Amino acid sequence: MGGGNLFIRANGKSCRITFKKKKSDLLLKVVQLINGYMRTPKIEALHRLITRLNSKHNTNIPLLV
Repeated sequence: MGGGNLFIRANGKSCRITFKKKKSDLLLKVVQLINGYMRTPKIEALHRLITRLNSKHNTNIPLLV
């Protein structure tokens, strides 16, 4: 697909996902899937990302708590 990479850490309890493009379909899908499930302070970073996507790329993703 060419959208990014997913690295599962050695403990198997967490992962790191990286995206190649600032606005990719994969990024938008991941944001929509995790929106509303994150807690502080991660939710603050997610809300900053959603706000940036909404303003710079004309998306309409709500900020869920």
